[in-house]
Amino acid sequence: MATSSSGRFTPKASDKAKAEAAKVKDGAKATAEKAPAYQTTGRYTPPQPVKVRFDEGTKPWVPFVMFGLFGIGLLSIILNYVGWLPNAPTNWYLLVGLVSITGGFMAATQLK
Repeated sequence: MATSSSGRFTPKASDKAKAEAAKVKDGAKATAEKAPAYQTTGRYTPPQPVKVRFDEGTKPWVPFVMFGLFGIGLLSIILNYVGWLPNAPTNWYLLVGLVSITGGFMAATQLK
């Protein structure tokens, strides 16, 4: 085996290989420029506070309707079983009670 007198272990890169290496470096630099800022800085950024708009609150009548429907439904079911309603006990009073309670739950979804 003949050794080179220049002291290098690997041969010099050709011009074509140098151009390919430069392309790879430029591609890596372009990729780094496209990366989001939070990945490149490494610093913690606290989240921005949420701005609450006060005009989007609960309408004042919603809790009254909700509790009113819950109360009507509960009273109609209880009074049906006790027998204090006309022609009680009947399933129609139970249906009115369940529909009222369901309406109360639907009104509760409007609370904010």
